[in-house]
Amino acid sequence: MQVREKTFEIANSRVRSARFVARKEWIVIGADDGFIRVYNYNTMENIIEFKAHSDFIRSLIVHPSQSYLLSASDDKHIKLWDWEKGWECTKTFEGHEHYAMQLAFNPRDANVFASASLDRTIKVSLAFIVQSNNACTGVN
Repeated sequence: MQVREKTFEIANSRVRSARFVARKEWIVIGADDGFIRVYNYNTMENIIEFKAHSDFIRSLIVHPSQSYLLSASDDKHIKLWDWEKGWECTKTFEGHEHYAMQLAFNPRDANVFASASLDRTIKVSLAFIVQSNNACTGVN
């Protein structure tokens, strides 16, 4: 059996999260510099990179059928990104009192996600009730 491996350095800071988006042939990466970077996983072409958070990105999750990515950070925010809208941040979720460490979509209802924090709480949120007064662009 032959093993193929591709290794490339994407940032000068630690990488804490990576998720495949198979339908787009992307790998999405979150790092300690607060940037989200998107690469084509076949060619390693950089699709986009942008400052998403003011602190470490701890977790990324990809919606199973929509064009959404959620990111969680040490800045205590969770952000909803829409790649069909040029990676616009369409909603910021607040409420954790410490680092937002992990995210998961509900497998029975992908409009609902849970976030885990070092504030010793889990928050369950509706991801797609987008309100214009709670939208964001990049780092707040």
